[in-house]
This record gives sequence, structure tokens and C-alpha cells, in this order.
Amino acid sequence: MPDQLGPQLNLILAPNKETMDITINDGGTLRAGIVLSADQLSQTLTAMVQIRGQMSPEVPTKFPENPSPRVLRGTHFHFAVDGPSGELVLSLRDPGLGWLSLRFDAKLLERMLGIARAAKGKKAADGGAKH
Repeated sequence: MPDQLGPQLNLILAPNKETMDITINDGGTLRAGIVLSADQLSQTLTAMVQIRGQMSPEVPTKFPENPSPRVLRGTHFHFAVDGPSGELVLSLRDPGLGWLSLRFDAKLLERMLGIARAAKGKKAADGGAKH
């Protein structure tokens, strides 16, 4: 997260993919550094999330009425059915964000299909005009 006017925080995955280096550099001089294992990083992230939950401004919990979806370039996806529950699992992978898995039961899928059909019907009723 470089800032040309101040210290730079560098996050580097080690070649063995078992640890990561966090360094703080200032003007080309190493000011501080730490090596974290995957478990240590997980604990650090958990602690950071807890602290963030206490900070201001609060973490948004509602989406805007008509959110504009963010374009995810290079996103991969995978569909599967969870055996025990029978739910459809949609997993999305963004190169910067990692994997996100969403579970959909039949009732939710039917609701989503109804919304899509209603939107398609509204678009056809409007003559396909864009607003």
C-alpha cells in the first residue's frame, strides 16, 4: 500500500507459501518487519475485524436501494450441490478477494427466478427502452 509521501507497508507471500512477510519501509529504509504463519495471520485478521467493528464510522450493514454492482474482472465461478442439504452452492473467486461461497435453497432460487422474470417482463413492457 505505497504512499510516495510516507512509509510503505509491504505484504509478501514467502516462496514456501507457509508464511508471509510484513515490512514497513520509509524512503528505502526498512523500519520494521514481521513474519507470520497462516495461523498467526488468521488470528491477526480476526482481531482486526473485531477492532474494526468498534471503530467509527460503523461498518455499513445495508446496501443502497439500487446498488451498482462492481465489475469483477478475472472472476471465476463454480456451481455445486451440497450433498447433505441439497442446496446449490455458487462459489466466486476474485483474484484480489479470494473465494466467496453462497448457498441457495430452493425457496430462494424460486424467489430469484421470479425477480428475474418480473424484470424481464417489465423490460418487455417498456419496449426495451433504457432509462
